[in-house]
Parts: sequence; C-alpha cells; structure tokens
Amino acid sequence: MKSKENTRRGFTLIELLVVVLIIGILAAVAVPQYQKAVEKSRLTEALVNIPVMMREMEAYVLANGYVSHVEYQDIANVEITGVTMEEDPTNEGETLIYSKYFDYSSAITDSYYGVTLYRYQGAREDTDYLYALNVTHYANGTEEKSCYTHFTDIGNYVCNLLSSQGWTKEESVY
Repeated sequence: MKSKENTRRGFTLIELLVVVLIIGILAAVAVPQYQKAVEKSRLTEALVNIPVMMREMEAYVLANGYVSHVEYQDIANVEITGVTMEEDPTNEGETLIYSKYFDYSSAITDSYYGVTLYRYQGAREDTDYLYALNVTHYANGTEEKSCYTHFTDIGNYVCNLLSSQGWTKEESVY
C-alpha cells in the first residue's frame, strides 16, 4: 500500500486573493472612520480655544468699548492651550497665532469682535484649508457661528457635526 505522503502545503492563489480582498474591504471602511475620529479630536482644540478668546475680547470690549481695531494678541492675558504666538517674519509688528493644525485670526472693531480659525491640510505653510470656523459677536448683541467647508469631505463632516450645535454651514471658501 502506498502511504499518503503527498499532503498539501501552503495556500492556493485563490485563498490568498480572498484574504487580500477581505483586508482591502476592511481597510476601505476603517481608514475614513479613523480619519474622522482624528479630525474630531483636533476639532476639540478649536472648540476649547474659541470661547477662551471670545471671553477675553468680551472683557476688553466691556472695559474699553468697541474700538477702531484691536488684534487679540494685543490684549491676550490667558495662555491658550496648544497655541503659539510669535512675531510674523514677513510683516513687522504683526503677530501670528497658530497651533499645529489651526491658524487663528481675531480682532475687535467698532461694530464686532470675533475669532476665525483655518484648519490646514498639514503643515501651517499649506495654503489649502480643509475648513474654517468663524465666531462673531456684534455690537447689537447677536452672535454668529459659521463653518466653511472649503468643499472638502473633512470640511463637510466637521460642519455637519457643528450644525447640530447651532453653527451655520457654508459651502464656500472663507
């Protein structure tokens, strides 16, 4: 009698292709969800820092009234989490306010005070924004919160999240 020494070793090409296909499908579903979760955590930085800046500007307006034009960095008394303030090397006398993923812009004028944040694709030097957040308090007591998508998927995702919290979603570049 012949013994069965011709046993099967390894996987067939079909089996390997099925495994690769399954891994590809799982990755296609998991990666976008991971990116959204990461963006949601980055958005938390902005949602923590905006009210801090707005409170300081409100205190300044209450003490001094609405003025012709004052930048936030000229009145800043509180250190903002994860944010750097430094002199702009390209514009003498100007100060940049930024974090790893956001560029902060804010001012007090004779009719409003507000904060705008731009979310960069990557490094600060990128010119392409994923989205922008704008909070403005007007002299008549009204407040406006807007999210500008910059026509990106991440921008749409963030603006949709914020729209449930009373933010206005704008489908344009700020």
